Amino acid sequence: MAGTPTEEPQQFVCMNCHNISAGIPGTDSDDYEPPVECGACNADDFVEFTRFERVYERRR
Repeated sequence: MAGTPTEEPQQFVCMNCHNISAGIPGTDSDDYEPPVECGACNADDFVEFTRFERVYERRR
């Protein structure tokens, strides 16, 4: 039986199509890094999910 993860990965939002992606575990720390490119539109501009609203409002 599969266990329950102890932590959720950090989420990132693509600023081109607003697709939400899980972060990639960092190599040198416990932080997560955004994906290299969006799986939906191939853009490479991501912002942390928790900061999305502030960044979106600023760019409009």
